[in-house]
Amino acid sequence: MPASATPTAPSGLTVIEPDEAYYDFGVVLPVQMPDPFWRYDPHSVAVYSVQLCRQGDTARLLEQLRYVEQDAARGEAFARFVEVFGPDLERYQSTKISLRFVGVRQGQEVSVWYYALLDDQGQPLDDHSWLSVHRSKVDGRCALAGVFVNEFGEQPVYMPEDLITSR
Repeated sequence: MPASATPTAPSGLTVIEPDEAYYDFGVVLPVQMPDPFWRYDPHSVAVYSVQLCRQGDTARLLEQLRYVEQDAARGEAFARFVEVFGPDLERYQSTKISLRFVGVRQGQEVSVWYYALLDDQGQPLDDHSWLSVHRSKVDGRCALAGVFVNEFGEQPVYMPEDLITSR
């Protein structure tokens, strides 16, 4: 999304949907530039973020979608994490990959959306690599908050297990 673009819903409306509207657990999303891009849709933001990071555009992503936390220090910590680990996705630059929406965790300030990285056969990438997107409870904006590319031979970081995974 160009920095100057105004966010509007794909339908042209500016109504922000509740989290439950995006509870399509298990959906597989191909990583490509979403059209239309909707920064209030965690799935759209997840796909867009991975696409930019794997193209080497992590800095551009952070200019457009830095963080959604009300606490600026906390938000900057998540942005810094993405700045450091977002480039790990560049290893998939010429690989067809997708994301599977696994689950969500509801917090006080944000909801956290979890996605597994999949290869072109729908199998987990590397040693179950994943990412997380935060969605603001205040205004519905979303931003990439975590990238966990688990390499074989290293101690993997796994997704939390206590997620909401069904309606």
